[in-house]
Amino acid sequence: MKPNSILLIDDEQVILASLGHSLKEKGYHVDTAENSRVAFEKISQKNYSVVITDLRIPERDGLEMVNEMKAKCPETYFLVLTGHATLDSAIKAIRIGVADFMLKPCDDSQVINRVGLCLEQLERKWTVEKQTKDLEDINEKLKKEILLKNEIENQLRISRQELLVHNEALQKLSIIDPLTGVFNRRYLNETFAKEIKRAGREKSEIGFLIIDIDYFKLYNDTNGHQAGDECLKQVANALDVHINRPTDFVARYGGEEFCVVLPGTSLQGSLQVAEALRKSIEDLKLEHTSSKVKNTLTISIGVSCGIPQFPFVYKDMIASADKALYLAKENGRNRVEIGVYP
Repeated sequence: MKPNSILLIDDEQVILASLGHSLKEKGYHVDTAENSRVAFEKISQKNYSVVITDLRIPERDGLEMVNEMKAKCPETYFLVLTGHATLDSAIKAIRIGVADFMLKPCDDSQVINRVGLCLEQLERKWTVEKQTKDLEDINEKLKKEILLKNEIENQLRISRQELLVHNEALQKLSIIDPLTGVFNRRYLNETFAKEIKRAGREKSEIGFLIIDIDYFKLYNDTNGHQAGDECLKQVANALDVHINRPTDFVARYGGEEFCVVLPGTSLQGSLQVAEALRKSIEDLKLEHTSSKVKNTLTISIGVSCGIPQFPFVYKDMIASADKALYLAKENGRNRVEIGVYP
Protein backbone atom coordinates (compact mmCIF):
# COMPACT_ATOMS: atom_id res chain seq x y z
CA MET A 1 0.00 0.00 0.00
CA LYS A 2 1.35 3.40 -1.02
CA PRO A 3 0.83 5.93 1.80
CA ASN A 4 -0.50 8.52 -0.67
CA SER A 5 -2.73 6.23 -2.80
CA ILE A 6 -6.33 7.44 -3.08
CA LEU A 7 -9.38 6.02 -4.87
CA LEU A 8 -12.01 8.63 -5.79
CA ILE A 9 -15.49 7.18 -6.53
CA ASP A 10 -18.19 9.46 -7.98
CA ASP A 11 -20.62 9.39 -10.88
CA GLU A 12 -20.02 13.08 -11.60
CA GLN A 13 -17.10 13.53 -13.99
CA VAL A 14 -16.68 17.13 -12.88
CA ILE A 15 -16.00 15.98 -9.29
CA LEU A 16 -13.63 13.26 -10.48
CA ALA A 17 -11.71 15.71 -12.64
CA SER A 18 -11.66 18.69 -10.27
CA LEU A 19 -11.03 16.93 -6.95
CA GLY A 20 -8.73 14.41 -8.59
CA HIS A 21 -6.61 17.23 -10.02
CA SER A 22 -6.42 19.02 -6.63
CA LEU A 23 -5.34 15.85 -4.87
CA LYS A 24 -2.67 15.11 -7.48
CA GLU A 25 -1.30 18.62 -7.07
CA LYS A 26 -0.72 17.80 -3.39
CA GLY A 27 1.38 14.85 -4.43
CA TYR A 28 -1.18 12.08 -3.96
CA HIS A 29 -1.52 9.19 -6.37
CA VAL A 30 -5.18 9.23 -7.44
CA ASP A 31 -7.31 6.63 -9.24
CA THR A 32 -10.93 7.31 -10.17
CA ALA A 33 -14.07 5.20 -10.63
CA GLU A 34 -17.45 6.34 -11.91
CA ASN A 35 -19.40 3.30 -10.66
CA SER A 36 -19.20 0.44 -8.14
CA ARG A 37 -18.08 -2.15 -10.72
CA VAL A 38 -15.01 -0.12 -11.70
CA ALA A 39 -14.39 0.74 -8.04
CA PHE A 40 -14.31 -2.95 -7.04
CA GLU A 41 -11.99 -3.73 -9.95
CA LYS A 42 -9.62 -1.00 -8.80
CA ILE A 43 -9.69 -1.99 -5.14
CA SER A 44 -9.12 -5.65 -5.99
CA GLN A 45 -5.91 -4.70 -7.85
CA LYS A 46 -4.46 -2.21 -5.37
CA ASN A 47 -4.55 -1.37 -1.68
CA TYR A 48 -5.56 2.24 -1.15
CA SER A 49 -4.81 4.39 1.85
CA VAL A 50 -7.99 6.46 1.44
CA VAL A 51 -11.22 5.91 -0.50
CA ILE A 52 -13.45 8.96 -1.13
CA THR A 53 -16.93 8.02 -2.30
CA ASP A 54 -20.39 9.42 -2.92
CA LEU A 55 -23.39 7.64 -1.45
CA ARG A 56 -25.27 7.58 -4.73
CA ILE A 57 -23.28 5.27 -6.96
CA PRO A 58 -24.69 3.66 -10.12
CA GLU A 59 -25.40 -0.07 -9.76
CA ARG A 60 -24.94 -0.12 -5.96
CA ASP A 61 -25.94 1.47 -2.68
CA GLY A 62 -22.99 3.55 -1.51
CA LEU A 63 -23.00 2.45 2.14
CA GLU A 64 -23.34 -1.23 1.20
CA MET A 65 -20.38 -0.80 -1.15
CA VAL A 66 -18.31 0.88 1.59
CA ASN A 67 -19.18 -1.85 4.07
CA GLU A 68 -18.09 -4.57 1.61
CA MET A 69 -14.90 -2.74 0.71
CA LYS A 70 -14.01 -2.26 4.40
CA ALA A 71 -14.30 -6.01 4.92
CA LYS A 72 -11.75 -6.51 2.11
CA CYS A 73 -9.53 -3.56 3.06
CA PRO A 74 -9.70 -3.12 6.86
CA GLU A 75 -6.74 -0.69 6.97
CA THR A 76 -8.18 1.71 4.39
CA TYR A 77 -9.80 4.98 5.52
CA PHE A 78 -13.17 5.77 3.92
CA LEU A 79 -14.49 9.31 3.46
CA VAL A 80 -18.06 10.00 2.31
CA LEU A 81 -18.58 13.05 0.09
CA THR A 82 -22.24 13.37 -0.86
CA GLY A 83 -24.93 15.83 -1.76
CA HIS A 84 -27.70 13.45 -0.74
CA ALA A 85 -27.10 13.06 2.97
CA THR A 86 -29.69 12.21 5.58
CA LEU A 87 -29.35 11.82 9.32
CA ASP A 88 -30.00 8.11 8.92
CA SER A 89 -27.29 7.70 6.27
CA ALA A 90 -24.81 9.66 8.40
CA ILE A 91 -25.48 7.42 11.42
CA LYS A 92 -25.14 4.27 9.30
CA ALA A 93 -21.88 5.56 7.82
CA ILE A 94 -20.40 6.18 11.27
CA ARG A 95 -21.55 2.75 12.44
CA ILE A 96 -19.77 0.93 9.61
CA GLY A 97 -16.57 2.85 10.39
CA VAL A 98 -16.46 5.73 7.89
CA ALA A 99 -13.70 8.15 8.94
CA ASP A 100 -15.53 11.32 7.88
CA PHE A 101 -18.81 12.43 6.39
CA MET A 102 -18.77 15.56 4.19
CA LEU A 103 -21.54 17.34 2.31
CA LYS A 104 -21.43 18.67 -1.22
CA PRO A 105 -20.69 21.25 -2.28
CA CYS A 106 -17.38 21.04 -0.42
CA ASP A 107 -14.25 23.01 -1.10
CA ASP A 108 -11.38 20.85 -2.39
CA SER A 109 -9.10 22.23 0.32
CA GLN A 110 -11.43 20.85 3.00
CA VAL A 111 -11.37 17.41 1.40
CA ILE A 112 -7.58 17.57 1.06
CA ASN A 113 -7.32 18.55 4.74
CA ARG A 114 -9.49 15.56 5.78
CA VAL A 115 -7.41 13.27 3.57
CA GLY A 116 -4.25 14.60 5.21
CA LEU A 117 -5.66 13.86 8.66
CA CYS A 118 -6.51 10.29 7.62
CA LEU A 119 -3.05 9.75 6.21
CA GLU A 120 -1.47 11.15 9.36
CA GLN A 121 -3.50 8.68 11.43
CA LEU A 122 -2.55 5.90 9.05
CA GLU A 123 1.10 6.89 9.28
CA ARG A 124 0.93 6.92 13.07
CA LYS A 125 -0.75 3.53 13.00
CA TRP A 126 1.98 2.15 10.73
CA THR A 127 4.64 3.70 12.96
CA VAL A 128 3.11 2.10 16.05
CA GLU A 129 2.77 -1.23 14.24
CA LYS A 130 6.38 -1.02 13.08
CA GLN A 131 7.59 -0.08 16.56
CA THR A 132 5.52 -2.90 18.02
CA LYS A 133 6.95 -5.31 15.48
CA ASP A 134 10.47 -4.04 16.19
CA LEU A 135 9.90 -4.45 19.93
CA GLU A 136 8.53 -7.95 19.39
CA ASP A 137 11.58 -8.79 17.25
CA ILE A 138 13.89 -7.34 19.92
CA ASN A 139 12.00 -9.24 22.62
CA GLU A 140 12.25 -12.47 20.62
CA LYS A 141 15.93 -11.85 20.02
CA LEU A 142 16.45 -11.19 23.73
CA LYS A 143 14.59 -14.41 24.58
CA LYS A 144 16.85 -16.35 22.22
CA GLU A 145 19.94 -14.63 23.64
CA ILE A 146 18.78 -15.39 27.21
CA LEU A 147 18.14 -19.02 26.26
CA LEU A 148 21.54 -19.17 24.59
CA LYS A 149 23.16 -17.45 27.60
CA ASN A 150 21.47 -19.90 29.97
CA GLU A 151 22.54 -22.81 27.80
CA ILE A 152 26.13 -21.54 27.67
CA GLU A 153 26.13 -20.96 31.45
CA ASN A 154 24.72 -24.44 31.98
CA GLN A 155 27.37 -25.92 29.70
CA LEU A 156 30.02 -23.92 31.56
CA ARG A 157 28.71 -25.23 34.89
CA ILE A 158 28.80 -28.77 33.54
CA SER A 159 32.27 -28.17 32.10
CA ARG A 160 33.49 -26.71 35.40
CA GLN A 161 32.06 -29.67 37.30
CA GLU A 162 33.62 -32.10 34.84
CA LEU A 163 36.89 -30.19 35.08
CA LEU A 164 36.79 -30.34 38.88
CA VAL A 165 36.08 -34.06 38.77
CA HIS A 166 38.83 -34.50 36.19
CA ASN A 167 41.27 -32.41 38.23
CA GLU A 168 40.39 -34.34 41.37
CA ALA A 169 40.97 -37.59 39.50
CA LEU A 170 44.30 -36.28 38.17
CA GLN A 171 45.25 -35.04 41.61
CA LYS A 172 44.41 -38.43 43.07
CA LEU A 173 46.37 -40.20 40.33
CA SER A 174 49.34 -37.94 40.99
CA ILE A 175 49.55 -38.96 44.66
CA ILE A 176 48.40 -42.61 44.52
CA ASP A 177 50.65 -45.57 43.80
CA PRO A 178 49.04 -47.24 40.75
CA LEU A 179 49.91 -50.79 41.81
CA THR A 180 48.99 -50.85 45.50
CA GLY A 181 46.43 -48.03 45.77
CA VAL A 182 48.12 -46.41 48.78
CA PHE A 183 49.84 -43.01 48.66
CA ASN A 184 53.02 -42.72 46.62
CA ARG A 185 56.51 -41.34 47.33
CA ARG A 186 55.56 -37.86 46.11
CA TYR A 187 52.66 -37.58 48.57
CA LEU A 188 54.88 -38.95 51.36
CA ASN A 189 57.59 -36.35 50.78
CA GLU A 190 55.18 -33.40 50.54
CA THR A 191 52.87 -34.36 53.40
CA PHE A 192 55.54 -35.70 55.74
CA ALA A 193 57.52 -32.46 55.35
CA LYS A 194 54.41 -30.45 56.36
CA GLU A 195 53.66 -32.72 59.33
CA ILE A 196 57.27 -32.48 60.59
CA LYS A 197 57.15 -28.66 60.49
CA ARG A 198 53.77 -28.59 62.21
CA ALA A 199 54.92 -30.99 64.94
CA GLY A 200 58.06 -28.86 65.44
CA ARG A 201 56.06 -25.64 65.77
CA GLU A 202 53.52 -27.23 68.13
CA LYS A 203 56.19 -29.12 70.09
CA SER A 204 54.28 -32.37 69.60
CA GLU A 205 55.56 -35.87 68.94
CA ILE A 206 55.35 -37.59 65.59
CA GLY A 207 55.97 -41.22 64.73
CA PHE A 208 57.40 -42.66 61.52
CA LEU A 209 57.71 -46.28 60.37
CA ILE A 210 59.69 -47.82 57.52
CA ILE A 211 58.47 -51.30 56.55
CA ASP A 212 60.32 -53.80 54.39
CA ILE A 213 58.99 -57.17 53.17
CA ASP A 214 61.48 -59.83 54.28
CA TYR A 215 63.33 -61.53 51.42
CA PHE A 216 60.99 -60.11 48.79
CA LYS A 217 63.51 -60.56 45.99
CA LEU A 218 63.57 -64.28 46.73
CA TYR A 219 59.75 -64.24 46.72
CA ASN A 220 59.79 -62.73 43.24
CA ASP A 221 62.43 -65.15 42.01
CA THR A 222 60.43 -68.12 43.28
CA ASN A 223 56.89 -67.05 42.42
CA GLY A 224 57.35 -64.61 39.53
CA HIS A 225 56.81 -60.87 39.25
CA GLN A 226 53.06 -61.15 38.74
CA ALA A 227 52.73 -62.98 42.06
CA GLY A 228 55.10 -60.40 43.55
CA ASP A 229 52.78 -57.58 42.44
CA GLU A 230 49.80 -59.37 43.97
CA CYS A 231 51.79 -59.80 47.19
CA LEU A 232 52.53 -56.05 47.31
CA LYS A 233 48.82 -55.28 46.89
CA GLN A 234 47.83 -57.59 49.77
CA VAL A 235 50.52 -56.17 52.04
CA ALA A 236 49.52 -52.57 51.24
CA ASN A 237 45.85 -53.34 51.89
CA ALA A 238 46.62 -55.06 55.21
CA LEU A 239 48.70 -52.07 56.33
CA ASP A 240 46.11 -49.53 55.22
CA VAL A 241 43.28 -51.35 56.99
CA HIS A 242 45.06 -50.98 60.34
CA ILE A 243 45.66 -47.21 59.93
CA ASN A 244 42.44 -45.64 61.21
CA ARG A 245 43.07 -42.02 62.25
CA PRO A 246 42.45 -39.36 59.55
CA THR A 247 45.90 -37.84 60.06
CA ASP A 248 47.77 -41.15 59.77
CA PHE A 249 48.60 -42.60 56.37
CA VAL A 250 50.46 -45.40 54.56
CA ALA A 251 52.66 -44.72 51.53
CA ARG A 252 54.73 -46.88 49.24
CA TYR A 253 58.34 -45.77 49.59
CA GLY A 254 59.63 -47.80 46.69
CA GLY A 255 59.95 -51.45 45.67
CA GLU A 256 58.88 -53.59 48.63
CA GLU A 257 59.21 -50.76 51.17
CA PHE A 258 56.31 -48.89 52.76
CA CYS A 259 56.14 -46.01 55.22
CA VAL A 260 53.61 -44.97 57.84
CA VAL A 261 53.31 -41.42 59.21
CA LEU A 262 51.71 -41.04 62.67
CA PRO A 263 51.28 -37.34 63.69
CA GLY A 264 50.70 -36.70 67.39
CA THR A 265 51.84 -40.20 68.37
CA SER A 266 54.24 -41.10 71.17
CA LEU A 267 57.00 -43.69 70.94
CA GLN A 268 54.87 -46.21 72.84
CA GLY A 269 51.94 -45.58 70.48
CA SER A 270 54.21 -45.86 67.43
CA LEU A 271 55.56 -49.20 68.69
CA GLN A 272 52.03 -50.49 69.25
CA VAL A 273 51.04 -49.56 65.70
CA ALA A 274 54.23 -51.13 64.32
CA GLU A 275 53.66 -54.41 66.18
CA ALA A 276 50.03 -54.53 65.05
CA LEU A 277 51.13 -54.04 61.44
CA ARG A 278 53.83 -56.71 61.72
CA LYS A 279 51.30 -59.19 63.12
CA SER A 280 48.69 -58.31 60.45
CA ILE A 281 51.12 -59.35 57.69
CA GLU A 282 52.09 -62.49 59.56
CA ASP A 283 48.38 -63.33 59.90
CA LEU A 284 47.95 -63.18 56.11
CA LYS A 285 49.85 -66.49 56.01
CA LEU A 286 51.06 -65.85 52.46
CA GLU A 287 53.33 -68.74 51.50
CA HIS A 288 56.99 -67.75 51.18
CA THR A 289 59.06 -70.94 50.87
CA SER A 290 62.20 -69.00 49.98
CA SER A 291 62.15 -66.96 53.19
CA LYS A 292 64.94 -67.53 55.70
CA VAL A 293 62.65 -66.42 58.54
CA LYS A 294 59.67 -68.78 58.19
CA ASN A 295 57.65 -70.32 55.39
CA THR A 296 55.13 -67.43 55.30
CA LEU A 297 55.51 -63.76 54.43
CA THR A 298 56.86 -61.43 57.15
CA ILE A 299 57.95 -57.81 57.46
CA SER A 300 60.61 -55.89 59.36
CA ILE A 301 59.91 -52.40 60.73
CA GLY A 302 62.11 -49.51 61.77
CA VAL A 303 60.50 -46.95 64.11
CA SER A 304 61.49 -43.33 64.70
CA CYS A 305 59.62 -41.01 67.04
CA GLY A 306 60.10 -37.67 68.78
CA ILE A 307 59.58 -33.91 68.67
CA PRO A 308 61.25 -32.44 65.55
CA GLN A 309 63.98 -29.85 66.17
CA PHE A 310 64.65 -26.79 64.03
CA PRO A 311 65.10 -26.65 61.04
CA PHE A 312 62.49 -29.47 61.01
CA VAL A 313 64.03 -31.65 58.27
CA TYR A 314 61.87 -34.73 57.64
CA LYS A 315 64.78 -36.63 56.08
CA ASP A 316 66.43 -36.81 59.52
CA MET A 317 63.51 -38.89 60.81
CA ILE A 318 63.58 -41.08 57.69
CA ALA A 319 67.30 -41.72 58.26
CA SER A 320 66.64 -42.65 61.89
CA ALA A 321 63.89 -45.11 60.94
CA ASP A 322 66.02 -46.52 58.14
CA LYS A 323 68.81 -47.31 60.61
CA ALA A 324 66.27 -49.02 62.86
CA LEU A 325 65.06 -51.09 59.89
CA TYR A 326 68.62 -52.14 59.15
CA LEU A 327 68.95 -53.18 62.80
CA ALA A 328 65.72 -55.24 62.56
CA LYS A 329 67.14 -57.08 59.57
CA GLU A 330 70.44 -57.65 61.37
CA ASN A 331 68.58 -59.06 64.37
CA GLY A 332 66.73 -61.73 62.38
CA ARG A 333 63.88 -59.84 60.64
CA ASN A 334 60.12 -60.16 61.34
CA ARG A 335 60.60 -57.71 64.16
CA VAL A 336 60.34 -54.02 65.18
CA GLU A 337 63.36 -51.89 66.14
CA ILE A 338 63.66 -48.30 67.38
CA GLY A 339 65.93 -45.63 65.89
CA VAL A 340 67.51 -42.66 67.68
CA TYR A 341 65.68 -39.35 67.06
CA PRO A 342 66.30 -36.51 67.15
